[in-house]
Amino acid sequence: MEDTELFTKLLGVQPPWRVTRVEVTLAAERIDVWVEEAPGTKFPCGACAQPAPVYDHTDEQLWRHLDTCQCQTVVHARLPRTTCPTDGVKQVPAPWAEPRSQFTRGFERRVIDTLQECDVTGGCGSWARAGTRPGGSWPGPSPGASRAR
Repeated sequence: MEDTELFTKLLGVQPPWRVTRVEVTLAAERIDVWVEEAPGTKFPCGACAQPAPVYDHTDEQLWRHLDTCQCQTVVHARLPRTTCPTDGVKQVPAPWAEPRSQFTRGFERRVIDTLQECDVTGGCGSWARAGTRPGGSWPGPSPGASRAR
């Protein structure tokens, strides 16, 4: 099994999305995974849901995912923006994360489950030591935090 196929399964990536590259850096205990849409994909307009072609892409964004074999896993993607004749340019949301989140849904679920099972101070300390944010340290509350209440 190829690494891209493995991470397609592990991340639950579904068409029209696909894993295009995986980079393993053992010295840094980090795995980076790049996801993009298949060429020629049309996405539903964010306002009217009519199929719309890709107009351009955002700058690369990062999402922290669950560890893979004790390596920090980070998903990279440049999200497409569509152009609709009625509604103009709209960004396509990442299906693996909530809007404006720096974490995948799987990662957020794991953190929420952990915090529900233990004392918040201990749980936060545990996740902070894990270096959870794609860029390093633990940020403030994630958009997923409201689902834990």
